[in-house]
Amino acid sequence: MRTLTLILAAALVTTAPLAAQNTALAIGNGARATVRFTAALAVPAYLRATETVALTQTHKANGFTEYLATYTVRGNVRWTLDALELPEGVTVLDQHGNWTAVPATIGYGDVTNGATILVRVRVTDTAAADWQQHLRIDAERAI
Repeated sequence: MRTLTLILAAALVTTAPLAAQNTALAIGNGARATVRFTAALAVPAYLRATETVALTQTHKANGFTEYLATYTVRGNVRWTLDALELPEGVTVLDQHGNWTAVPATIGYGDVTNGATILVRVRVTDTAAADWQQHLRIDAERAI
């Protein structure tokens, strides 16, 4: 019996401080305590376009060569895949099916964990030899 009493006393002594750490005391007749806090969580926008299949020559014609690349876009916001910089003599096939030499939107999408976009590039024979270093295709946040 004495052993049981010691075990119960030890249990009460060790649990009492733990319970006190998680409770609040309100003193008074019908006393009541309220604790309020405001928390806000701002999730930053995440957007990434990765060239998953490098530019590969698909067609050679008189005066130009066509290339195809595959991009994977991941993001927690709406996005567009844009050709932001196009060197002289380089055009891309935009979302409407037009070959354009100005910055253009190639594709678009909503929140995704991996959308695949095919990018077609047409390069004239007069384009600079280092045109690939100056071509910039990236994802942008859509409004």
